[in-house]
Amino acid sequence: MKEFLINLRPPKYLRYFFYISYSFYRNYKSERANAHITAIIFLAMFHMMALLGFLLFKFPENLSKLDKYEIVLLVCLLIGLIFYLLFFYKKKWREYIVEFKDQVKKDRIRGSIYLFIYLFILIFIGFYPIILLMLFDIDLRVR
Repeated sequence: MKEFLINLRPPKYLRYFFYISYSFYRNYKSERANAHITAIIFLAMFHMMALLGFLLFKFPENLSKLDKYEIVLLVCLLIGLIFYLLFFYKKKWREYIVEFKDQVKKDRIRGSIYLFIYLFILIFIGFYPIILLMLFDIDLRVR
């Protein structure tokens, strides 16, 4: 089991987005020592928001046995555990920085655009039921 946890890695796009976020936060003097923590929390929060939005609006009838606060707590713990195992466990984040360190500035700018698009998609997944309800009066909630 320990070998499995050591070899567990996020997909390449997530490692790349971590590197882009890390290099962005690394430019700030106040974040220099903790840029890796900030970048991981930044990515985890967007994934948490997308999963919560999807679960709470798309499947409310299946989740009726749990209180919404319990669902939020469970999702936060689940995403936190996943991101811990993917990035913090045995300081794996250092390997991901070394993996992409030879990128030129032009590639990092293009990666920043990809990261922005990815985060926009995560926001859309989290809030699409609200957007549909407000703009088009389409209610996806089950009554």
